[in-house]
Amino acid sequence: MFFGNLNYIVIIVAAIVGMGLGIIWHAPFVFGKLWLKYVGWTREHLAVKKAGQSMLAVHGVMMVSMLVEAFILAGIFNSLVVVGFGAMLLVGLCLWLGFVLPVKLANYLYGGDSWQYLLIEVGYQLVAILLMSLIIGIFG
Repeated sequence: MFFGNLNYIVIIVAAIVGMGLGIIWHAPFVFGKLWLKYVGWTREHLAVKKAGQSMLAVHGVMMVSMLVEAFILAGIFNSLVVVGFGAMLLVGLCLWLGFVLPVKLANYLYGGDSWQYLLIEVGYQLVAILLMSLIIGIFG
């Protein structure tokens, strides 16, 4: 059963880890300064953008999207026989290669994003999906 017998606590934990990683990944002390540079923003531009939005709403929408991602990931793991850490990571890698990388690559190719921005974004997505895969694979 694809969505039968899912561990919802593990799904919530995986989503929180994915969201937390995104916050850390895009923080100034990790890739935040580079991210701002490669999207062509200054700190002032970001402050104006933040002032026009409710950050609670932005983070709320992101949390819902991470919950959906973790839920679907748990359903996939629930339908496969995944044995060992390597297999868990392989599932995450395959999902990233098949669904995340092509979309981000299209944004890069057609949207005019810099390759540095692409690397920051796909790097985050890869690490997030691998961590979530391990969490769901081990505890789900």
